Amino acid sequence: MAGLGYRGTKSVFRVGCALFARARRRRRRARRRIARKAQQGGPKPKPETLQYAGYVMVFTTVPASHFSTAEVLEWYRVRWQIELVFKRLKTLAELGSLPKHDDQSARRGSMASC
Repeated sequence: MAGLGYRGTKSVFRVGCALFARARRRRRRARRRIARKAQQGGPKPKPETLQYAGYVMVFTTVPASHFSTAEVLEWYRVRWQIELVFKRLKTLAELGSLPKHDDQSARRGSMASC
């Protein structure tokens, strides 16, 4: 995992970047998806976009000494599956937009929709 530095507005911290080549079938599918969006009126893809479609890039703040590159990717997959579950639950429960002005309004909105 490559280490990169990031300087935010108030702090500096290190992030790691793991780059994985997709399987040939997945590369083709990703590139076809990009081409289809362009055919449907989207912007013409840059050559770099088509090249990057062949990879998965994961950034993390977890030190490289804690997890191997393969473990980082596995945790990313798990996290993504959790995100998809929440997306599905929001769709089923029609929780598309909750008030987010402050903690109290968010709690009231989430309790009212249950």
